[in-house]
Amino acid sequence: MGFFNKGTGAIKIKEPKENIMYAGCTGRLVNLEEVNDSVFSSGMMGEGVAIIPDEASILAPMSGQIVTVFPTKHAIAMHCSNGVELIIHIGIETVELGEKYFKTLVHEEDWVKAGECISQVQFHKLKEAGYDITTMFTILNSNQYTLGKLYTGTYTDYTSPLFEIKER
Repeated sequence: MGFFNKGTGAIKIKEPKENIMYAGCTGRLVNLEEVNDSVFSSGMMGEGVAIIPDEASILAPMSGQIVTVFPTKHAIAMHCSNGVELIIHIGIETVELGEKYFKTLVHEEDWVKAGECISQVQFHKLKEAGYDITTMFTILNSNQYTLGKLYTGTYTDYTSPLFEIKER
Protein backbone atom coordinates (compact mmCIF):
# COMPACT_ATOMS: atom_id res chain seq x y z
CA MET A 1 0.00 0.00 0.00
CA GLY A 2 1.49 3.35 -1.05
CA PHE A 3 1.28 6.69 0.65
CA PHE A 4 -1.04 8.17 -1.95
CA ASN A 5 -3.66 5.56 -2.72
CA LYS A 6 -6.36 6.22 -0.12
CA GLY A 7 -9.27 8.10 -1.65
CA THR A 8 -8.00 8.30 -5.21
CA GLY A 9 -10.04 8.80 -8.35
CA ALA A 10 -13.25 10.71 -8.83
CA ILE A 11 -16.00 10.90 -6.26
CA LYS A 12 -19.49 10.73 -7.70
CA ILE A 13 -21.29 14.01 -7.14
CA LYS A 14 -24.84 13.42 -8.26
CA GLU A 15 -25.57 16.06 -10.90
CA PRO A 16 -23.08 18.73 -9.75
CA LYS A 17 -24.48 22.24 -10.00
CA GLU A 18 -22.39 25.03 -11.50
CA ASN A 19 -23.27 27.52 -8.74
CA ILE A 20 -22.26 25.21 -5.86
CA MET A 21 -18.82 24.88 -4.27
CA TYR A 22 -18.43 21.29 -3.11
CA ALA A 23 -16.04 20.07 -0.44
CA GLY A 24 -12.59 19.54 -1.89
CA CYS A 25 -11.62 17.23 0.95
CA THR A 26 -13.07 15.51 3.97
CA GLY A 27 -12.52 16.98 7.40
CA ARG A 28 -13.45 19.65 9.89
CA LEU A 29 -14.64 22.99 8.53
CA VAL A 30 -12.95 26.10 9.88
CA ASN A 31 -13.98 29.72 9.35
CA LEU A 32 -11.41 31.39 7.15
CA GLU A 33 -11.03 34.15 9.76
CA GLU A 34 -9.71 31.53 12.22
CA VAL A 35 -6.92 30.26 9.95
CA ASN A 36 -3.41 30.73 11.35
CA ASP A 37 -2.25 32.67 8.30
CA SER A 38 -2.99 36.39 8.10
CA VAL A 39 -3.04 36.41 4.28
CA PHE A 40 -6.09 34.12 4.37
CA SER A 41 -7.67 35.09 7.69
CA SER A 42 -7.69 38.80 6.75
CA GLY A 43 -9.59 38.06 3.54
CA MET A 44 -6.70 39.32 1.42
CA MET A 45 -6.99 36.23 -0.82
CA GLY A 46 -10.78 36.51 -0.98
CA GLU A 47 -13.77 34.80 0.57
CA GLY A 48 -13.71 31.10 1.17
CA VAL A 49 -13.55 28.21 3.56
CA ALA A 50 -10.86 26.17 5.25
CA ILE A 51 -10.91 22.46 6.00
CA ILE A 52 -8.62 20.45 8.26
CA PRO A 53 -8.36 17.31 6.11
CA ASP A 54 -8.53 13.76 7.41
CA GLU A 55 -7.90 11.96 4.10
CA ALA A 56 -5.14 12.23 1.50
CA SER A 57 -7.12 13.38 -1.56
CA ILE A 58 -7.92 16.91 -2.68
CA LEU A 59 -10.75 17.09 -5.21
CA ALA A 60 -11.92 19.82 -7.54
CA PRO A 61 -14.66 21.64 -5.60
CA MET A 62 -16.15 22.95 -8.87
CA SER A 63 -15.76 22.13 -12.55
CA GLY A 64 -13.34 24.20 -14.59
CA GLN A 65 -9.86 24.59 -15.99
CA ILE A 66 -6.62 24.31 -14.05
CA VAL A 67 -4.83 27.63 -14.50
CA THR A 68 -1.77 27.17 -12.29
CA VAL A 69 -0.10 24.31 -10.49
CA PHE A 70 2.50 25.90 -8.26
CA PRO A 71 5.97 24.32 -8.74
CA THR A 72 5.96 23.31 -5.07
CA LYS A 73 2.60 21.50 -5.57
CA HIS A 74 1.15 23.13 -2.42
CA ALA A 75 -1.38 25.24 -4.34
CA ILE A 76 -3.57 24.93 -7.41
CA ALA A 77 -5.52 27.71 -9.12
CA MET A 78 -8.65 27.10 -11.19
CA HIS A 79 -10.88 29.13 -13.46
CA CYS A 80 -14.25 27.53 -12.79
CA SER A 81 -16.89 27.14 -15.46
CA ASN A 82 -19.15 29.58 -13.57
CA GLY A 83 -16.50 32.35 -13.73
CA VAL A 84 -15.09 31.91 -10.22
CA GLU A 85 -11.31 32.10 -9.91
CA LEU A 86 -10.42 29.68 -7.14
CA ILE A 87 -7.20 28.89 -5.33
CA ILE A 88 -6.72 25.73 -3.31
CA HIS A 89 -3.88 26.25 -0.83
CA ILE A 90 -2.81 23.05 0.93
CA GLY A 91 -1.47 23.67 4.41
CA ILE A 92 0.21 26.69 5.94
CA GLU A 93 3.83 27.55 5.12
CA THR A 94 4.03 24.29 3.15
CA VAL A 95 5.68 26.15 0.26
CA GLU A 96 8.89 25.60 2.27
CA LEU A 97 8.75 21.87 1.51
CA GLY A 98 9.05 22.07 -2.24
CA GLU A 99 7.24 19.08 -3.75
CA LYS A 100 7.86 16.88 -0.71
CA TYR A 101 4.68 15.07 0.43
CA PHE A 102 2.58 16.34 -2.54
CA LYS A 103 1.46 14.50 -5.67
CA THR A 104 -0.45 16.65 -8.14
CA LEU A 105 -2.63 14.72 -10.59
CA VAL A 106 -3.44 17.61 -12.94
CA HIS A 107 -1.52 19.98 -15.18
CA GLU A 108 -2.08 23.54 -16.29
CA GLU A 109 -4.86 23.82 -18.90
CA ASP A 110 -6.49 20.52 -17.85
CA TRP A 111 -10.28 20.57 -17.54
CA VAL A 112 -11.66 18.90 -14.43
CA LYS A 113 -15.12 18.08 -13.14
CA ALA A 114 -16.33 18.72 -9.61
CA GLY A 115 -15.30 15.69 -7.57
CA GLU A 116 -12.27 14.78 -9.68
CA CYS A 117 -9.10 14.06 -7.67
CA ILE A 118 -6.53 16.75 -8.44
CA SER A 119 -3.93 16.18 -5.71
CA GLN A 120 -2.88 13.75 -3.02
CA VAL A 121 -1.04 14.79 0.09
CA GLN A 122 0.75 12.91 2.82
CA PHE A 123 -0.93 14.93 5.56
CA HIS A 124 0.42 12.66 8.27
CA LYS A 125 3.97 13.50 7.12
CA LEU A 126 3.16 17.23 7.07
CA LYS A 127 1.90 17.00 10.66
CA GLU A 128 4.96 14.99 11.73
CA ALA A 129 7.14 17.75 10.25
CA GLY A 130 5.25 20.34 12.33
CA TYR A 131 3.11 21.91 9.60
CA ASP A 132 -0.49 23.08 9.94
CA ILE A 133 -2.48 21.04 7.40
CA THR A 134 -5.44 23.43 7.19
CA THR A 135 -6.38 23.69 3.52
CA MET A 136 -7.98 26.84 2.14
CA PHE A 137 -10.40 27.16 -0.77
CA THR A 138 -10.70 30.86 -1.64
CA ILE A 139 -12.39 32.87 -4.37
CA LEU A 140 -9.76 35.19 -5.80
CA ASN A 141 -12.32 37.31 -7.64
CA SER A 142 -14.49 37.95 -4.57
CA ASN A 143 -15.21 41.39 -6.00
CA GLN A 144 -17.42 39.57 -8.55
CA TYR A 145 -18.59 36.49 -6.62
CA THR A 146 -19.58 35.84 -3.04
CA LEU A 147 -20.45 32.88 -0.89
CA GLY A 148 -24.15 32.44 -0.28
CA LYS A 149 -25.96 29.84 1.76
CA LEU A 150 -23.81 27.45 3.83
CA TYR A 151 -25.04 23.91 3.29
CA THR A 152 -23.05 21.96 5.83
CA GLY A 153 -22.16 21.89 9.53
CA THR A 154 -18.77 21.48 11.16
CA TYR A 155 -17.67 18.32 9.31
CA THR A 156 -17.78 17.72 5.60
CA ASP A 157 -17.04 14.97 3.13
CA TYR A 158 -16.18 14.95 -0.56
CA THR A 159 -19.72 15.00 -1.91
CA SER A 160 -21.05 17.69 0.42
CA PRO A 161 -22.12 20.99 -1.09
CA LEU A 162 -20.47 23.76 0.92
CA PHE A 163 -21.72 27.04 -0.47
CA GLU A 164 -23.92 28.50 -3.09
CA ILE A 165 -21.88 30.89 -5.24
CA LYS A 166 -23.56 34.20 -6.07
CA GLU A 167 -22.64 37.04 -8.37
CA ARG A 168 -22.29 40.42 -6.66
